[in-house]
Amino acid sequence: MASRAAEDGKFYVHASTAESKLEPNLIIEKDTNSDKFVAELPNKVIIVTQKPDPNAAFHEEDEWAKWLKMLDKNGQFSLTTMGEKKEIEHFELQINNPIPLKFSSAKEALINAFGEDDAKGIDPPGYNDPLLCAGLVKPEVATKQVELGKAWEFAGLTKDMLPAPFQSLLVEMDWSLPQKHRNALWFNPGFGSQIKARLAMQLADPKTLNALFFLDKVKMEITKAEIVCKKVLTQADTGQRKLAVDEGEALFGLECKLGDLTLTGCLELSDGAILFTLQNNDEDAAAKIIEWLGDVIWKDKNKLKDMEKVFRGEPFKSISFRRFQLSLDTSEDGNPKVDFFRVDLQASTPVGQSPDSVKEGKKTLFLLSYTWNNLGVAETTNLGTIRGELWEPSDESSLADPEYEEWTDFQPIPKDTPIPEMEIAYLIPGQTIDSIPDTVPKKISRAFISLSLQEIAIGATLTANKVEAGAVPQPYLGDIKLDASFSRTEGKKEFNFELYIMAGIEPSQSSTHSDPALLTGDLIYKRSS
Repeated sequence: MASRAAEDGKFYVHASTAESKLEPNLIIEKDTNSDKFVAELPNKVIIVTQKPDPNAAFHEEDEWAKWLKMLDKNGQFSLTTMGEKKEIEHFELQINNPIPLKFSSAKEALINAFGEDDAKGIDPPGYNDPLLCAGLVKPEVATKQVELGKAWEFAGLTKDMLPAPFQSLLVEMDWSLPQKHRNALWFNPGFGSQIKARLAMQLADPKTLNALFFLDKVKMEITKAEIVCKKVLTQADTGQRKLAVDEGEALFGLECKLGDLTLTGCLELSDGAILFTLQNNDEDAAAKIIEWLGDVIWKDKNKLKDMEKVFRGEPFKSISFRRFQLSLDTSEDGNPKVDFFRVDLQASTPVGQSPDSVKEGKKTLFLLSYTWNNLGVAETTNLGTIRGELWEPSDESSLADPEYEEWTDFQPIPKDTPIPEMEIAYLIPGQTIDSIPDTVPKKISRAFISLSLQEIAIGATLTANKVEAGAVPQPYLGDIKLDASFSRTEGKKEFNFELYIMAGIEPSQSSTHSDPALLTGDLIYKRSS
């Protein structure tokens, strides 16, 4: 067996848990990161053409290599071992589509692709369970420009989905590859052997987009642009054979100007429309955007001043611009029109926090959204709506996550800002709501808010605390609907606080009736002035 394998030009790199270990071979050190990764591959083995010294190319009969060739049938793949250690140091994966590309899972390549903080937790051979991560590395000879249509097809999209004038635009890779460039490839052996690849290629002349979309008509200008292609290959098993499901997406990453305000984000294409998602850290960004919207839609920069007052008034102590979404209707050639916009703001307030929490600097965080849809009629009176929701905690995204993009990174600012729950007793400014039943939860983690110049209203649905059956019947409150509102008008102290309750009586342990008796009602706290 051993001599025949050697003559066939095959060398086997086995996981320690492989049931069948062909020779000649290298058995990876048990319980190492390399061992865990190879154990996820078909038959827990990588077949290479020779004993690694320290490098070895994948053999054409290796199952993982066959799958990787779905990216490029002429692709070349290799591994590098750790010298005396029985471990894999890194992999190199080379393809030629849409241009010659080499991805490496070596630590240096990962640091360059994702930054030192997000790469430090990825140990050799680049495996961060469940993903193998590999960053793009600079070639010896820089590649030439290619047509945008070719990059578009790399993402698994057809050229027909790209407007004809865009197909011949030229794009090129920025081979300076600045740190955190995020051009990378990810492989998930446990999820349909899924491959994800991300490429961001610069438009040679980004200003051509201004002309193609007639953006001067809406007083916008794109100053930088890149095509961001994400290819996704997943293995599907039909029972008779295995197929590659090719899917992905492509959009433009960009920098643009609205007047003197510079924003960064993305541009997505759809049939007859384009959607911008833009961000900026300028404290005055919201005011500038709202002024720009008034000018572009109503030809009046001051048209939306009252709407701005709605989210800048009490009880909010600070407002930070977070995101701007803008949809332009491009169905009428040469005449783009604003079809939809949404301005997202981070707002903090002491409402919902106890006096002691406020002294500690804790504030409730809301995400306020000002939205407007072009209804086609009554544009002079349709100025949109402002609503919000309690900011819910979420895990911070890593740059090494294939789904991450700057325009999807939506954490409170500044970084590590606490997100405390709201306390029901302190929902009304300057008031403490007491005598709340013990079965009503004391804190709220999900809530919605609506705003006008005169009033703020908060709504939430709560699940009452459970009660245990005892010697006597026990009341429980089931689902509780909370509505609270208070005046924003100076000098007025009106407020309304209501708990709508479906209550019940839980039968005692000795009762012959197993079903509870149900009651409905409400608790109302109100002040008028």
